[in-house]
Amino acid sequence: MELGLSESGGIASACFFASGSAKSNLAYVNEQNQTSGAAMSNFILTQSSVITCPHGGIVTHVPSYFGNYRVDNEIPMLLTDQYIINGCSMALPGGLMTPDPCLRIQWLTGSNFLFVRGIPALTNASTGICQSSRGIPAGPPIMCSFQTAVREPKKFTRVD
Repeated sequence: MELGLSESGGIASACFFASGSAKSNLAYVNEQNQTSGAAMSNFILTQSSVITCPHGGIVTHVPSYFGNYRVDNEIPMLLTDQYIINGCSMALPGGLMTPDPCLRIQWLTGSNFLFVRGIPALTNASTGICQSSRGIPAGPPIMCSFQTAVREPKKFTRVD
């Protein structure tokens, strides 16, 4: 593990990054990403991606897909999978500072080009909302690390 810094809108955040990655077992997806002259596409999130809530809680991915398709030898994260947050320190404002930790992520956007069994895969540009048990929005999830070997395809791709 190595410490990496990312900067977004002038705010730097530190996350731990796992170094090294294996080649994707689907070469055709990677070949589609080598088109020259086109804008760079986003990276596909996988089960080994590290995501946190804004308060430091760690996200656990509970996949709904267990087929043969892999991204960088990992199960891809899909829009409709379950994302459970553990260890959030959020408390509601007020005199008592009532604990109301983030418990799940509701993803709003996924890939426009990669669908696994008809469900959009998540990318590093996907947006979501961390929510408490009461459904109170608590901010966007923070993507600390993700694989950087495979990008989403440039053309519509459906994997069954």
